[in-house]
Amino acid sequence: MPTGYADGAKVYREAYGRGLKPDPELWVDEWADEYMRIPRDTGAAEPGKYRTARTPYAREPMRCLSPAHPCKRVITMVASQLMKTQIALNWIGALIHMAPSNILTLLPSLALAKRVSARIGKTIAATPELKSRVAASRSRDARNTMDTKEFEGGTLYATTAGSASNLAELAARYIYGDEIDRWDVDVDEEGDPVDLAETRGSTFGRNAKFYFSSSPTIKGASRIADLFETSDQRYYYVPCPTCGHKQVLEWERLLYSADFQTVHYKCSAPDCDVLIEEHHKGEMLAQGEWRSHAKGDGVTVGFHLNALYAPLGWTSWADLAKQFEKAKRAQDRGDLEPMQVFYN
Repeated sequence: MPTGYADGAKVYREAYGRGLKPDPELWVDEWADEYMRIPRDTGAAEPGKYRTARTPYAREPMRCLSPAHPCKRVITMVASQLMKTQIALNWIGALIHMAPSNILTLLPSLALAKRVSARIGKTIAATPELKSRVAASRSRDARNTMDTKEFEGGTLYATTAGSASNLAELAARYIYGDEIDRWDVDVDEEGDPVDLAETRGSTFGRNAKFYFSSSPTIKGASRIADLFETSDQRYYYVPCPTCGHKQVLEWERLLYSADFQTVHYKCSAPDCDVLIEEHHKGEMLAQGEWRSHAKGDGVTVGFHLNALYAPLGWTSWADLAKQFEKAKRAQDRGDLEPMQVFYN
């Protein structure tokens, strides 16, 4: 008697077997350290096993994004290429594995949505715990497309925030909005897209979770800055390697020579004023901590981080100094855009 199963039956039996096992009770950061893999074919600078220790400041935002955390909304107002997209990938992965439900991912444009969807797809393929739960890209029923990915317990949708129909057609427990400062101010004359997006999670009540991220754009007209203002406004404090004083890294305290060969950060402690060399940054980041600067609305946590915190091997303090001086020369000529880009 044949003992094999048809493909559909085999998939069903495997999924059913996994369903009998309890989900791992992990925070998102713990899940990422255990399971997440960064695929090589995305062009990532550091592919392979994900390590939160590489960017210690990312641990607390991921913990707040965990379904077990009581906050409803997480805001990251951070410089480009620091943490916000990888945090989203880790969050999405942890949700698919541990707390599956519909996930809505919104980007400023359809082209960007497709690129992010492709990156999510590559991440899923590189991470065994996700690959086994998401419909294969070449499955016979073609369920897995560029903007939708079905998995056990829900569907991931990646689309543009620029269409009211995209924000009104489905219910989603989890919503991720990226680069929201580049979203339209009013979608099809139906209102603010952030508000419209959050209505998609209204049926889930306190179980819904929203994550909005962006680099800030124009001061006074920044949606991410407005959301950050409603939060508890957390800043990352790192210790001086000499005196131990914990402080927020600020651009005004970065000192450098005309040829950029010597770059230091001046400690803010009044009785120290030591010039910190960048090679200490790894240790400083590892010992850092987030501190709230406001009470907030009680349901929103916000994180602010600038490029001075980039880990060693990423954008260096010398590189930032060069970028600033170049932007300043352009500003002196009347071109303000490079300076705006620098501060973003």
